[in-house]
Amino acid sequence: MHVAGDRGNLLAPLLREAALRLLHPIKLATLLAAVAAFSTAGCTRATDIGDLLADAEHYDGRDVKVRGTVRNAVRIPLVDLRIYNVVDETGEVVVITSGPLPRRGERVTVTGTFSTLGSVNGQSLGPHIRHEGTE
Repeated sequence: MHVAGDRGNLLAPLLREAALRLLHPIKLATLLAAVAAFSTAGCTRATDIGDLLADAEHYDGRDVKVRGTVRNAVRIPLVDLRIYNVVDETGEVVVITSGPLPRRGERVTVTGTFSTLGSVNGQSLGPHIRHEGTE
């Protein structure tokens, strides 16, 4: 029985190595899939502001994400309205928020619902993003 135990001990590392060789590509593929899923989860690509403005009807009522620099910020106390403009290389959009106002010159990422007040001859009127809460 002692000999059989030694044989089992000799085969175990070989079996383990063979199993690892077979599983290695599967583990790598699983790891890559997990990394891809976690790295993109909640990370929607930012839309250029110019694209929003150029195709306002397409984006109207949709959740969007933009990145840019705050040009100005205003709070109107009587109606508790907070508005700021975000500018990127392609354009500028108004953001209406219920959260705190960012400072002028601050780089921000804004996620919210894009909408317009209407359009005349294909030109959107009052394009804006309604951003709820803080980010």
